[in-house]
Amino acid sequence: MNVFISFTDSYATYAGVTFYSLLKHSSIPLHFFLLSNDVSQENKARFFQILADYPQASAEFVKLEEEQLNEVRAIYQKVSKPLLHISVLYRLFAADIIPESVDSVLYLDTDTLVRGDIAGLEDIVIDKDIALYAAPDEFRMLDYHRIHRSPMSHVYFNSGVMLINLTYWRKNAVRQKCLKFLSENIDSCPFMDQDLLNAVCASKAGHLHQKYNFIAKHTDLQSIIDNVPYDYFDEALEARENPVIVHYACWPRPWFKDQKAPYADEWMSFIDASGWKEVFRPRYSQGSFLAYCWFWVKNLRKNLASLIRR
Repeated sequence: MNVFISFTDSYATYAGVTFYSLLKHSSIPLHFFLLSNDVSQENKARFFQILADYPQASAEFVKLEEEQLNEVRAIYQKVSKPLLHISVLYRLFAADIIPESVDSVLYLDTDTLVRGDIAGLEDIVIDKDIALYAAPDEFRMLDYHRIHRSPMSHVYFNSGVMLINLTYWRKNAVRQKCLKFLSENIDSCPFMDQDLLNAVCASKAGHLHQKYNFIAKHTDLQSIIDNVPYDYFDEALEARENPVIVHYACWPRPWFKDQKAPYADEWMSFIDASGWKEVFRPRYSQGSFLAYCWFWVKNLRKNLASLIRR
């Protein structure tokens, strides 16, 4: 199976966990297309160091050409308050940078953890008229007004895990249509590639079981009860029992030290077993970090007052 991961060098560590965890659990041969325009030689070496232990897999780094980058920059710079980094749009070029001999690819976001075998995805017979297969995104299901699509004819999907029909993308100019939609709706697509693909591929998206894109927050049963629509409720419960791919699409996330994320120990085990162990530094979420700073300042004032009284 062909796999596509897109990332910047600053996210190479997280991409490494996705890469490593997929290799560890896969029973089928894999070939990775790793898209990064700024990855360092040190991080490249870390990927290939992991790969050396998996003879059934191979990988190659790819990047966008300057002309393609300029095409994205020209539109992105018009977004007044972008929520996401420009690089999230690079994945739209999948059908352009992956050889035409490849007709489908599994795309994975870098905030995913693979916990099981993805061999079942090979059983999906890709319909020539379907652009991609993806799981529903219940957190964004009320956003249809932004992408000018009707919930009666389209289920808003999460683009963090997609089985992409590259032949369809090439034939139907999916990338060009996505960027055109963004240019015409410049401040209505905060989730960038996800909004664009939902707009352009409405009615052309097949269903992917939620076990292949299980939102980590749903480990808490109450999250499923509160957010998942009736039609997908049983499937979400099934996915919760044994998710194949966990997606940290929202907080909590395992690379934040102050958050208790599901499967955090598993996620960290791949850091500890890789070349990123020596360079990984856990982060603090902004709210907790500010709270910590205020706590420190208050205690400093208290201690200074105590010293002055003495």
